[in-house]
Amino acid sequence: MIGYLGIGLTPETLAEALDTARGCTLCKSRSAPNKALFVPTEKFSRRIGAPKGKLRVLTYALCEPCSQLPGVVELVEIEILKRLAVQ
Repeated sequence: MIGYLGIGLTPETLAEALDTARGCTLCKSRSAPNKALFVPTEKFSRRIGAPKGKLRVLTYALCEPCSQLPGVVELVEIEILKRLAVQ
């Protein structure tokens, strides 16, 4: 599951936001202990609904095997773009 962050980032809100990411973004495994943020450019953030001057940050999770894949960052970005239907 990919979640949106629409809040100011503090250590507490960041921890809360990362906790919303469930299930591996790549293989859909339910066990996905590795949590991360996708921080797009301001231009791309606007394309996915962020107000001008703000970023829309997305949270995601990965299972252990997928987190070790070569090029995992690019694979995650491709999956996020597919899900958002922005290409």
